[in-house]
Amino acid sequence: CNCDGFQEKLRQQHENSMHKELEKLLSTTSGAEAEVSGRRGGVKDAILIIHLP
Repeated sequence: CNCDGFQEKLRQQHENSMHKELEKLLSTTSGAEAEVSGRRGGVKDAILIIHLP
């Protein structure tokens, strides 16, 4: 069974699409905000920042 490889591929695709969405969102926010979320060390943190009200 090649389940591990398949899941890894899915995970990467998911991360890539999240990244693209994030970049779209960041390009609409101020540069400073994008800078902050970029420095927090990753997409997950940046997404959390964006989704906060």
